[in-house]
Amino acid sequence: KVGMAQILVSQGKARAAEAQADAALAAEPESSQALVTKAELRRLARDLEGALGFFEKAIASNARNLMALIGRAATLVDLNRDEEAAADVERLRELAPKHPLAGYLDALILAKAKDFAAARDALMETGGFVESHMPSLFLLGAINYAQNNLEQAVTNLTRYVQRVPVNLRARKLPAAALIRTRPAARACDILLPAIEQAPE
Repeated sequence: KVGMAQILVSQGKARAAEAQADAALAAEPESSQALVTKAELRRLARDLEGALGFFEKAIASNARNLMALIGRAATLVDLNRDEEAAADVERLRELAPKHPLAGYLDALILAKAKDFAAARDALMETGGFVESHMPSLFLLGAINYAQNNLEQAVTNLTRYVQRVPVNLRARKLPAAALIRTRPAARACDILLPAIEQAPE
C-alpha cells in the first residue's frame, strides 16, 4: 500500500495516494514507512502542522529513520522553526555524515539567515548532488544571485528552468539577473512562457 501510494503521487493522484497511506496505517499504525508517506502527503497538501505530527510519530517509532528526520527538518524550515530544524540536521549528520540532503537543509537554513557564503559551502560539500537535485540547484542559483555572482546565477537558474519549466518563481530570478548583466532579450525569452502559463 505504501508502494502504491508512492506510485500514485508520481502520477499526480495525491488523494488516491493518501487513501493508500491511510489503509497502510490502518493495517499497521506504528509503521514508520507508512507514517513518513502520510507525512509527505500532508506536506504536499501544505498541511505543515499535520505533516509534522506524522513525522514525529515516525521518529518515535524509529529514531534512526533518516527520511523522517529529513522530512521533519524540511517541514520545520517551512514553519520558520529553523533552530529545531538545525537540530534535526545535526542528528542526520550523526547518523549519515555524508547524506547530501543534510547539506541541502543546512544550506537552506543558512541562506534564510543570510549567511550566503556558509550556505554555498554547505551545498558545495554535497558534490555532484547539486546538479541532480533540483531544489539544491535552485538554492545555489538564488545564493549566487544574492552574492551578486550574476553570471553563475544565470547558469544555475537557467539549468533549473530547463528541467522544471513550470516553476514561475524560478523564471523570474534568472530574468532579473539577465536584466542586470546583459541586453534584456534573453530575459524576455525566459519570461514569455511564464506569461503564457499564468496570464494574470
